[in-house]
Amino acid sequence: MPLLRTMAVGVLLALASAGLTGCGGDAPPPPEPSSPVHEGHNPADVDFARSVVALHSQEIQLADLAGRRAESQRVKDLAERIEPRRRGELERAEEFLRDWRAPGPDTAAPDAGAGQIPGVATEAQLKELSDADGPAFDQRFTETLLKHRQGAIAVAQTELRHGISPGAKRMAIEMLNTQQREITELR
Repeated sequence: MPLLRTMAVGVLLALASAGLTGCGGDAPPPPEPSSPVHEGHNPADVDFARSVVALHSQEIQLADLAGRRAESQRVKDLAERIEPRRRGELERAEEFLRDWRAPGPDTAAPDAGAGQIPGVATEAQLKELSDADGPAFDQRFTETLLKHRQGAIAVAQTELRHGISPGAKRMAIEMLNTQQREITELR
């Protein structure tokens, strides 16, 4: 008899659950519990992840440009370290967006994020940088990178104030520590 009672309770729970979710129309499927970043999130978390994607995608492009155009070995070395540092954070932010079923920024668009995301360089600023040579390039690259770092700090601070995702908040704390250290390295 206990087996029948257990089965009956299970069937009733399944029917009740189906009835509750069926009343709301086309509800999205529940998140998969095995996903490490599938957790509660809000619009601030989505904005944070999109901003990280825009900032880090552009910074990787800047590093590539510096690898080809920089004059000083210091700037070349700095550019070489950027890609591996940013790639992990970029992939985590993209994973957040996928798991939250949120679209990412259009990083291929001219001025993607510029003016909306702190630290993202405009198309005009990128052109000015790419047109520079020698020490002028090195100086502009360093200034652009410094603004990127300051923008990343602002984005991380906003996440800590307004976001609710524990994973995104952990990432914001890590970014704050890393960006502060890298600003010191730039100066």
